[in-house]
Amino acid sequence: VAQFVEAVLAQQECTQRGDWRRGNRHADAATSAAQRLLAAGERAIDAFSELLKHSSEDVRGTAAAYLLKDRTSLAVAALRPLTKSKGLVALGARETLKRYEQGVLEIK
Repeated sequence: VAQFVEAVLAQQECTQRGDWRRGNRHADAATSAAQRLLAAGERAIDAFSELLKHSSEDVRGTAAAYLLKDRTSLAVAALRPLTKSKGLVALGARETLKRYEQGVLEIK
């Protein structure tokens, strides 16, 4: 869980600085951490779900996107308020929810 948070926050910092290349590396690290958590069973998914209450909107939104399949109602509830935020967080939350509600979001 800590690796996921660290990677998401590092990606956010890189994005704000315009360092997309390094930001993409952190995004890959976040994806890897999320995949390990989702594959590690219910206790790991429960721990991952706690990030839906994290102080960072980026962490909440990114975790929610990964948790849509395993914790659907919690993930949707975390994404909805983020749609009213600003910037990339709001855009990501709106697009994730839109695609999920349309049934076109591939949830792995």
